[in-house]
Amino acid sequence: MSFGRHRWAAVAAAALLPVTALLLAGVSAGADNGPTATFAKASSWEGGFTGQYTVSAGSSTLDGWTLEFDLPSGTGVTSAWDASMNRSGDHYTFTPRDYNRVVKAGGSTSFGFNGTGPGAPVNCKLNGQPCGGGGTPTTTTTPTTTTSHDPGPGPNSYAAAPYYYYGWGRPQPITEVMSATGVRTFTLAFILAGGGCTPAWDGRQPVATDTRWADLIKQVRAAGGDVMPSVGGWSGSKLGEVCTDAQSLANAYQQVIDKYSLKAIDLDIENTEFENSAAQDRIMRALRIIRQKNPGIKVYVTIPALQSGLNRWGNDLVKKAVEVGVPIDAWTLMPFNFGASDLGQATINSMEALHRQLKAHYPGKSDAEIYRMQGISSMNGRTDTGEFGYQSDFQDMLAYARQKQLGRFTFWAVNRDRQCSGGGSGSRDDCSGVTQQPYDFTKIVAQYR
Repeated sequence: MSFGRHRWAAVAAAALLPVTALLLAGVSAGADNGPTATFAKASSWEGGFTGQYTVSAGSSTLDGWTLEFDLPSGTGVTSAWDASMNRSGDHYTFTPRDYNRVVKAGGSTSFGFNGTGPGAPVNCKLNGQPCGGGGTPTTTTTPTTTTSHDPGPGPNSYAAAPYYYYGWGRPQPITEVMSATGVRTFTLAFILAGGGCTPAWDGRQPVATDTRWADLIKQVRAAGGDVMPSVGGWSGSKLGEVCTDAQSLANAYQQVIDKYSLKAIDLDIENTEFENSAAQDRIMRALRIIRQKNPGIKVYVTIPALQSGLNRWGNDLVKKAVEVGVPIDAWTLMPFNFGASDLGQATINSMEALHRQLKAHYPGKSDAEIYRMQGISSMNGRTDTGEFGYQSDFQDMLAYARQKQLGRFTFWAVNRDRQCSGGGSGSRDDCSGVTQQPYDFTKIVAQYR
């Protein structure tokens, strides 16, 4: 409707004023649009799909949101990112992370998930109201039949990237792992020094001439996933020790980043590289160079743990990072080999101790910020010292990671995520030593994204 196209007589105009005021008031009231949510099936493949919800604030700022929906029988969600997920039967509820809890007026945020089965969400509600904002949920579906248009992992998927060792422990076909578990990102072990300050897989295959691991990475990315190499580990010759200065060490790290077009990297600092003040200093100064040259890259540091959190060397490493001024996305502890009878609770105890220690190192950060700087890297089944990490322990770790919104939850290793032949309980590199179905532990970790 348009007003002012004709010149009205003064009396007629006066008579219309109350009506016009009412109409304009109605337009103003109608402009107060409430929040809505729309669903898109971004990609699909045999047996699964990637879905995304976009939550729009409408005309008022949305301070917190809860989105829930049902899935038909035979369809489920295996993992999610940019939201916390809870499930009750076929009913799923998603709540925001700290960083996307508030959506400004006129703005939007989104979260994604991997699903299994042929169905799509129904009965969607946003803050208790229909997602469409007017009684009928708004759904947009754009299915595909290949993975070539998969948008790739969500920005938090590196937080749930289990270790996969390509040269050890009868590695399972990596795309089989993806389709069976919903995990989309892997931490590939290990890059060591291969004759001087030169990065090489297992210290043998130089990164510069590598085709084997490059082909593996292509497979993962073609299936909609990604990887981050892990530099270091327990054994072998370490770059942090062999490279003589921070710049040459940074050059070695950069070679890996450039070769595989990385968005994230893991530094697994153990053994002689960990208990070495000079190596610690070189590593942190090299990471500062890497941060400057690669804005936005995620950097995870994985180190040994005590039930009381960081040991002396761990504290020294964190102090060095603070001194040098290099941000770490998650200080990831390996909370096992304690001899604990309850590895889940022992892990939580170690994480709470780490939290107190990091608060002392980063006094300007809130509790929530500190928890996001923490990570768990556990070990499934029988550990090196004979304790056991069961599925129930991993469920406890997952619940804790979700509650505290940790920066990372991973484990060693996918290669061991199967039952030993004959049901044996020995510690082996290709099975867990506990009763399990294939990929039980990977499926648990895959839920944390």
